[in-house]
Amino acid sequence: MKIAAVSLCSLVPTLVALGGCASNRMFVLNPVAPGTTISSLTIRPGESSIAIDPEDRADFEAALSDELTELYGVKPTPDADLIIEYRFVLYDQGNTAFRVGSNVLNLVGSPFYGLGDGAVGVEAVYFRKDGTRLAHVVTDGTISGAFGNTGSALDEAAGAIAKFTKANFACPTCTLEAPGEARSSVQTP
Repeated sequence: MKIAAVSLCSLVPTLVALGGCASNRMFVLNPVAPGTTISSLTIRPGESSIAIDPEDRADFEAALSDELTELYGVKPTPDADLIIEYRFVLYDQGNTAFRVGSNVLNLVGSPFYGLGDGAVGVEAVYFRKDGTRLAHVVTDGTISGAFGNTGSALDEAAGAIAKFTKANFACPTCTLEAPGEARSSVQTP
């Protein structure tokens, strides 16, 4: 029994190294004015400066929609007063072989971290329905560790944008009607 416990304990650092532990970055290029409120929001793709797989674009938009729905309690609607326009500015899948090799070397004390890592960069610009620009951010999702993949990077970037949105845009009318249920639109008083 003790041998199994020792083996399990030795696996934890290995699993942590193989899973990667890089965090994403958020650059606020145009901050939101304090006290900015919204009553509804929508997501729309902008013109990306790089080639992006249509499936990855759809996955990112679905992840962003899900994150915003979870944080605000409402689903994005087409006719909203806050428009989040996103576009991809970086799409580097990295090199899995280098990531695996780097992680193996890290287990024996190598000081070289991040070899083979990739990233997905997303720019988000926030507009009012009338076209007034409210904010501008750029974030990334990292592809690191032996099991790092584009899907996790897209989810990470979507989560960062959703959290920035929730932290900076108050929505007094956005609440969950029942646990786990989100309204499809928000009615303004």
